[in-house]
Amino acid sequence: MNYNLTNLSVKKNKLEFNKCFTLSEVLIALLIIGVVAAMTLPTLITTINAKIRSHQVQVIEKKLINGLNLLNSQENGFNVEYESTEKFLLSLSKYLKMSSVCGTDDIENCYPYKKINILKKDGLYTQVDVSGLKSLKALGLNENDYLAPAGFVLADGTSFIMAYKKECFQDPDVELTSIPSCIAGFYDSNGDKLPNKFEIIIDDKYNINESDIRSFNGISLGECAIRTKEMCISVLPFESQGINSSWYFDASGTAPTPWSYSSDSWAGAYKVCHEHSSVLPTEENLKDLAKYLYISHPTSKGNNVYNLNIDNNVVSKLGFPSAPFELWSDRRISWTAAGRKYTSTSSTFYQPILTTKGIWAFCIKGE
Repeated sequence: MNYNLTNLSVKKNKLEFNKCFTLSEVLIALLIIGVVAAMTLPTLITTINAKIRSHQVQVIEKKLINGLNLLNSQENGFNVEYESTEKFLLSLSKYLKMSSVCGTDDIENCYPYKKINILKKDGLYTQVDVSGLKSLKALGLNENDYLAPAGFVLADGTSFIMAYKKECFQDPDVELTSIPSCIAGFYDSNGDKLPNKFEIIIDDKYNINESDIRSFNGISLGECAIRTKEMCISVLPFESQGINSSWYFDASGTAPTPWSYSSDSWAGAYKVCHEHSSVLPTEENLKDLAKYLYISHPTSKGNNVYNLNIDNNVVSKLGFPSAPFELWSDRRISWTAAGRKYTSTSSTFYQPILTTKGIWAFCIKGE
């Protein structure tokens, strides 16, 4: 029997060659991989950066709170009359590592950039000189309530501008879990890196574009600190403090009623918004807020919505306290006011008396 070994060898080589990719197939595969990478990498990078920034914020605020706790427990530091915010910061520096402290006159020396990008109501940005933030008015704070601002830099390079409240009390036996209302200010969580913006934008898909400049307790640098489809939040969440009801009647032009109190918490929230050329949110605004605070993004306009699951990460990013918490609305009703309560599983109508303590608020820009 005769075998044609040459033909067998050729056929074998053809079979082996057919198992390989051609150059055009390799190029097409690389092109597909490149397209997929181009589509997914920006989202992946954005997600990673957001997690890094969120972690940075947690670390910075934990350092600050730990230092404040030590100052309060060791020296009863919140119940001391300070001549200036700078004096308060020098006392705090014993318990919080700082590389420098700047007084009001040289406050810009404690900030890495000369300008801050501020989001306006129309969605455009404007720039504010850091040197112009030496006045309380520029920070949106009342001169009767706070000492002039000062600045400091943590040992890790984080820059703060802060003002100390003139009348402040904090129980030295109660440990702080959040930044107390005795101080108001902002810090740059991104150090000496850009973009150096003061804003948080939430888009239609509930994605949060976080600001690298974070404020606390009523600081307002621009028209919008948080911008959503429904509202421009001009003053970030703060715990309302009681004032005399007569201030509200005078400022609003409302005729005095029998329900006037010396410690009117709702009036205190109204006053903060009034001083920032803003207003308290409506009840509809508070219902809309639930879309962003809960994982299922409820759109119900009902007074009471249940079976929800709160997103604690979003709550923290937007500056609200841990659930449960309550918020004031703009509607005053005799000796009470309308508001809303947010728990881990529900968003419900709330109508406390005007003197109720511990209720939070935020301010929005009116039309």
